[in-house]
Amino acid sequence: CEAGNSTICANHDCLNEAECLPISSTAYQCKCIDGYTGWRCESPSPCLNLPCKNGGTCRSLPGRLYECDCPHGFYGDSCQKQEDGCGVHYRNTTGSVQYPEDFPNEDGRESCDMIIDPPNLEDRSLDVTFNSFGGMGMTEDGPTDCEKTKASLILYDGTTDRSPIIAVFCGEGNAAIAPEFNHPIKLSSSRGMIRHRGKAGTFKLKWSLTKRCAF
Repeated sequence: CEAGNSTICANHDCLNEAECLPISSTAYQCKCIDGYTGWRCESPSPCLNLPCKNGGTCRSLPGRLYECDCPHGFYGDSCQKQEDGCGVHYRNTTGSVQYPEDFPNEDGRESCDMIIDPPNLEDRSLDVTFNSFGGMGMTEDGPTDCEKTKASLILYDGTTDRSPIIAVFCGEGNAAIAPEFNHPIKLSSSRGMIRHRGKAGTFKLKWSLTKRCAF
């Protein structure tokens, strides 16, 4: 006779205190406790050793890899680095930020960087979309020149100032050299950097990763 759903787990081989869950009279699955993965919960999760520092949250990824979601003020693969009061780092694949609320420049430096550095996914590219922009106009009469405005934004296709520059924005929201609202700017890589020069202006943007057409 066939075993019932209630008895299929009598001789299960789930490991490490995993719970056996009947699927049918002939099959079951193992529900792992935190810290273990695998069909039988036989593999310690990379999160078991608490690799994320400073209150970061660990998430297991395929291939015994992990990813840390860092609290505000910390960044790095393991949230081991602390922001220095100028700029901000993000590891999320999607998100939004606005200046000055989320983009600190606490010590009044000439420029600060916002770095978007999600896991480096080769088949994805970063889209940056501006929702608002303004207050970065000229301090004197004349045509708008981003080197002479009260502030400006530089968008890099990568996470350092050695990366290719995609665009330089300044002026008011309706200026020719201001970003077009609600229109994605597509980078070639999955990571990017935005440098804010000066202390004036406001802007709001969002980002996401999209699959490249070639993949």
